[in-house]
Amino acid sequence: EQAGVSDRVTMILGDIFEEDFSSATVLTLFLGNELNRRLAPTILKMRAGTRVVSNLFDMGDWEPDRVVRVPEQNPVFLWVVPAALAGEWEVSGLPGSSVATLVVAQNFQKIEGRWRTPGGPTAPVRGRLDGSRLAFEYEDRAGALQRIVAEVHGDTFRGQATSGGTGVVSGRRIR
Repeated sequence: EQAGVSDRVTMILGDIFEEDFSSATVLTLFLGNELNRRLAPTILKMRAGTRVVSNLFDMGDWEPDRVVRVPEQNPVFLWVVPAALAGEWEVSGLPGSSVATLVVAQNFQKIEGRWRTPGGPTAPVRGRLDGSRLAFEYEDRAGALQRIVAEVHGDTFRGQATSGGTGVVSGRRIR
């Protein structure tokens, strides 16, 4: 109320495993490690970009995006719910290739995968999601490091090659 934002805050008193809080854009927790870990699958289904803050307790295997440590106080953990990227994507606009297939495995905000290009070798891909913002790197056929930054919107993404390419890179989920 003092900050003038009470109209933008909803406090829910209830069982966190029963209540629907999927429309939240910020979720604050002080539940303990075990409850945080149990709740993580539900949180990961929330809208990409939702911020989750926990005082003292982590989420197990889901590494925080940021940890703030204030002397003589509990650590504060921040996670940003990542977009769902796992699967197979058709990607166009890559430097040096017209169309490629990208197969992605996702571990929370981290991604790994491989390119398959027509008539070319496969190449490993590594990257990260910050909500719906995707950044990944791979070595092209000449051995040069290529970096793509894109915005994920459901089953599509669109962005730019930031390492020399000038065109738009876009992808669509095919599986």
